[in-house]
Amino acid sequence: MADTQSFDVIYSNEKSQKPILILPCSASKAKVSAAPAYKLYTGALMAIMNKWSWVEITTAFNVFFLSAKYGLVKHNEELNNYDQKLDESCLRDFENDEALKRSANELLSTTSRHANTYIMLPKMYAKGLEALCCEELKYRVHKRTFNPGSGIGSQRGQINELLSDYLGSPVTKSRITE
Repeated sequence: MADTQSFDVIYSNEKSQKPILILPCSASKAKVSAAPAYKLYTGALMAIMNKWSWVEITTAFNVFFLSAKYGLVKHNEELNNYDQKLDESCLRDFENDEALKRSANELLSTTSRHANTYIMLPKMYAKGLEALCCEELKYRVHKRTFNPGSGIGSQRGQINELLSDYLGSPVTKSRITE
């Protein structure tokens, strides 16, 4: 009989091979004091994401958000509501905050460097991610970003296309529990 306990230990130490999806936070947020990141952000990009169940999304992807206040966070990390925009001042804070940088690099290091990495961030957010995770990002083998110069409409379309490629057409949420 196989030793299932040792198999579980070995398996749990494996880095996730799922593709990585990195999304921006949004200025529009739920009217709550705190929530998991994927429920806190309510902007136009999240309207695209929410066409699919988060169970489906997180089964297919390791999802992270780049928060203007908290840096890189897992999709289900509980965040206090905030009002902060990612601007040049925020980028300088990211560059100088060793704790945020360490946390961001540790999050990415839980995933395989060979997994597809989809950095679906507008230009300023991409700079913020680079400021936080330049060590871990340089080792990523398969990276995809928004098409250069693309506007918000095109970016939404690219995310919709990415999710459709991996998950198929969105289904009604009533068929899949969150």
